[in-house]
Amino acid sequence: MTLVMFEYKSSNNLNAKLIHCLQSSTAEVALLENNVIIYKFVQDLHFFVTGGDDENELILASVLQGFFDAFTLLLRSNVDQREALENLDLILLCLDEIVDRDRIQ
Repeated sequence: MTLVMFEYKSSNNLNAKLIHCLQSSTAEVALLENNVIIYKFVQDLHFFVTGGDDENELILASVLQGFFDAFTLLLRSNVDQREALENLDLILLCLDEIVDRDRIQ
């Protein structure tokens, strides 16, 4: 796992900063304005887990991998945007089970 650090001050929009940060990186971990971002791109889907800069990157990576494994099982290994949209109710239920009161369970 590689850690890439970015500070992008020309825009206040976090989405624009995140896109710029990840376009110039080949790593799975990025540090953007005191936030650790763990991400995974699979076909046309993008998965992100974020935490404060004091969070353990390995724990965040485990959360992302666990969610991705559950996601893959829910979609019967057919991971693409169309299947994700058709099964959005199951995906959101899975996220609801992972996160409880803003804490990962």
